[in-house]
Amino acid sequence: MASITTWTCAFKAEEFRYCQESSFCRRHRKFDGTNSLATYFLHNAKQLDDGSVSGELRNELNADKQLSFQVIPLDDGVFRLKIDEIGSAIKRFEVPDVIINDPKNRVARAQWTVDGSTARLTNGERTLTIKLAPERFEAKLEIGGVQILAINSRNLLKWEVYKNKGDQGALEDVTGDNDGLWEESFRAHRDSRPRGPASVGVDVDFVGAAQIYGLPE
Repeated sequence: MASITTWTCAFKAEEFRYCQESSFCRRHRKFDGTNSLATYFLHNAKQLDDGSVSGELRNELNADKQLSFQVIPLDDGVFRLKIDEIGSAIKRFEVPDVIINDPKNRVARAQWTVDGSTARLTNGERTLTIKLAPERFEAKLEIGGVQILAINSRNLLKWEVYKNKGDQGALEDVTGDNDGLWEESFRAHRDSRPRGPASVGVDVDFVGAAQIYGLPE
């Protein structure tokens, strides 16, 4: 005697929100990196006494809203890159436990060299190459001389800084897609943003990788 059980799952596509229905996603997909005013440049990059590297990212679009740039080399060869707004009254959410164990106690003394607009931070067999102003910001990671990662190689770093609604340019986006900057609705849900748009995006290329797992759309 055999028993066959049929299991059915109903999928309601209309209850899921897709990129074209989310204003921040549309803006990032429309952002093509060709606007020179939105291009970021890394200034004042230097190695600190604790072994980390710091600097400021600036663009002309938000000239008064600089971003802090920090690279922390860890004792297992990992480089931790952190970017945040400078002087913002609103602190950005920082995901906890990105790196297991307190990285403050694991900073390695990596070798920092600068040649013109190219800086290199070498930690064991791993080297992080960073482009400095006047060249646009870009970072590449190599292991044993083989490049495995590229950050902002397509110039898609787009950081929506906090603004007041009355600030100049607060009602416009560099892509021209201004719908949903301060509020938008999906079905019965209304999403109000009293501090304005605040999404962050950048292109990351996993060089030579055939499969990438664990990344959202």
